[in-house]
Amino acid sequence: MKKIGYLLVYVFYFFLFRWIYMDFLYLPLSIFPFAGEDFLLVFSINIIAAFFLTYISIALWTKKLHKPVIYIFASIYMLFLIYLLFFKSIGVRGYDLNPLSFLIDIYNGDSFIPFMNILFLIPLGCLCSTKKKMRLAMVCLFSAEVIQYIFYLGFFDLGDLLANYIGLMIGKMLADKAIHYFDIH
Repeated sequence: MKKIGYLLVYVFYFFLFRWIYMDFLYLPLSIFPFAGEDFLLVFSINIIAAFFLTYISIALWTKKLHKPVIYIFASIYMLFLIYLLFFKSIGVRGYDLNPLSFLIDIYNGDSFIPFMNILFLIPLGCLCSTKKKMRLAMVCLFSAEVIQYIFYLGFFDLGDLLANYIGLMIGKMLADKAIHYFDIH
C-alpha cells in the first residue's frame, strides 16, 4: 500500500512539474537551446524533477535522508549547473560591473533570470557545509564568470555573482536546519 501511495505522489509531481514548466518556464527558457525543442530532454528533466520532489516529500514525511540518493541528486545537479554556466550562451560575450544589476532587472520587470540565479544556487549552498566550502564555491563561481567572458560563453556579471551568493546563503541556512531535522544515513 505504501508503494502505491509513493507512486501516486510521483504521478502528482510529474503532472505538477509539467504544468509549471509549460505555463511558467517554457517561454522564458526558450532563449536556451534545449528549451521545448527536444522532447526527450524536457521529458527527462520532468521525470528527474518529479522524482526529486517525491523523494523530498517522502523524506520530510519520514524525516530520513539517504546519502546515496543525495550523491545521485548532487551529481545530476552539478551536470546541470555546468551546462547552465558554460553551454547556454556560446558565442556571447559581455560584462556588467554593477553588483546590483539583478535588482535593476527585478525593478524593470525582468525578474526571471535574477530569480533563477538565486534558485539554481540554493542546492550548491546545501552542499557547502563549512565556511571553507562556501568560499571555494564563490571562487569557483567567480572563475566561471571570468571563463564565460574570456571564452565567449556568456556575460561576466557582478550582479549574477551577488544573486548567486544569496542563493548559496539560503541553501546553507536550509542545510543547517535540515541537519537537525533529518536522520541521514
